[in-house]
Amino acid sequence: MSKKQIEAKVTYDAGRLAKEMPKMIKKLLIDYTTQTGRNVKSNIFEGKVKPGLSQTTKDIRRKRGQLGSPPLFASGRLYNSIKVKEFKTTASISMNLYGALHNKGYNTAPNSMIPRKKVPKREFITPKEGTFDRLVKNFGKNISKNFKKTK
Repeated sequence: MSKKQIEAKVTYDAGRLAKEMPKMIKKLLIDYTTQTGRNVKSNIFEGKVKPGLSQTTKDIRRKRGQLGSPPLFASGRLYNSIKVKEFKTTASISMNLYGALHNKGYNTAPNSMIPRKKVPKREFITPKEGTFDRLVKNFGKNISKNFKKTK
């Protein structure tokens, strides 16, 4: 039996890609966080927050003189508290604590105006439609750029 040799030639160098990958991932996460953070305010302001207000909440707002405002916008405190902070290696979205509660849903306190009432989740901490796809496409381009043919 004769032995056959197989010859393989490496034409791509993954070294640069391996070196750049941590930076690329950080950039992807920072971009996703900052773009989502910018959209949080517009979701509230444009009334994109669902579900809408219950009749009970509308009645309470009417008594307070807060007519016609969309969910999560009555006093403006939550809206005005939303901040996006971008640092060298990370980014964050901050807001009043009750914003996170509204995003997940919660039950009112026993001593509240309407005790032990289930408040539905209103998921407003979301990126704009297509944001994730666009970021992943750019991430793919960065991979291609950093995964070059050897000379």
